[in-house]
Amino acid sequence: ASAPIEVVTPVTSATTLVLVNGDNYSANNGRLLTFPVEVDYSSATEVKLLISASGTIIKQTAAVVASATSITVDLEVDFGTSLSFTECSGATCDEVATCEFALVASYGTDKESIARGTAYIYNRAKEA
Repeated sequence: ASAPIEVVTPVTSATTLVLVNGDNYSANNGRLLTFPVEVDYSSATEVKLLISASGTIIKQTAAVVASATSITVDLEVDFGTSLSFTECSGATCDEVATCEFALVASYGTDKESIARGTAYIYNRAKEA
């Protein structure tokens, strides 16, 4: 109540995403997921963000090569019942699900992993 709300980028590092189930990370609200890259992927035929739980892909969405140095993803985070949330500590939330993510470029039948890591999905319905 006494301080402004700070919106922090969900891409916290090359290997970590922190998202909230039910949120929309889009251009409409200035919250696109932006991955910095050191290679220009503009020649890829397709770039996707894949989110998986226990080895099963539960969300995939197209990514856009925004420039030679960044890739953006417009992502609506709504996993329905496909995630199992467990309690987390602290005042940030009551429940979190841990998933894996991969940002993948396709060149026809060839695929290249751009980034891989852990995605922490907080359960909005259980926010403190």
